Amino acid sequence: IEIAGSNIVLDLNGQTIRGAGNATGAGVRVVGARNVVVKNGNVEAALMGVVTMMSSNVRVENMLIRGMAGAPPEAGIMMVQTWNSVVANNQIANTALGIFVRGGNTFGNRIENNTVTTSSLSAPLGICYNPADTDPAGPKGDLIKGNLIRGYRQAIAFSSSSDFNVVEGNTFIFRTSASSNPSETNVFKNNTDVKIAN
Repeated sequence: IEIAGSNIVLDLNGQTIRGAGNATGAGVRVVGARNVVVKNGNVEAALMGVVTMMSSNVRVENMLIRGMAGAPPEAGIMMVQTWNSVVANNQIANTALGIFVRGGNTFGNRIENNTVTTSSLSAPLGICYNPADTDPAGPKGDLIKGNLIRGYRQAIAFSSSSDFNVVEGNTFIFRTSASSNPSETNVFKNNTDVKIAN
């Protein structure tokens, strides 16, 4: 499903979007839009569960996204050049990247109260902040709060150009390390870090 207009609510009401299972496609794509809500649905066997691109004031909530325990760029939710948006109360299971946030025009977002888990021993990152393909800057000024990230090699990672983000009150249950944070401007506060055996 692709949403390219504004002021739209997609309430899936418990319905499932099922991908082809061949590491392609996205369940829902929001592109060049504003004031969009995507909620209350399931996505299975797609390369990306929900993607937002060049959009603002998007809310993704109460989605259940199941991956195929593949390799990156498989992701539960990917935000590219997206601002003033909310990703909240979603459940993401067995994706290579749980929540993938990209690009210098990504800012002012809230990523809150999501449960992101994997049973794969090789899944690299629960939450990842990176530049976009054509933009060397990283996301800035997001709030990442109250999430449970479990089973990934690393719970959360920031690129060196991802600045001024606040990581607060999360639970990181990881296999190798809790975080990678090359920028001193990112703030970590009251997070719980627990290492589990590989």
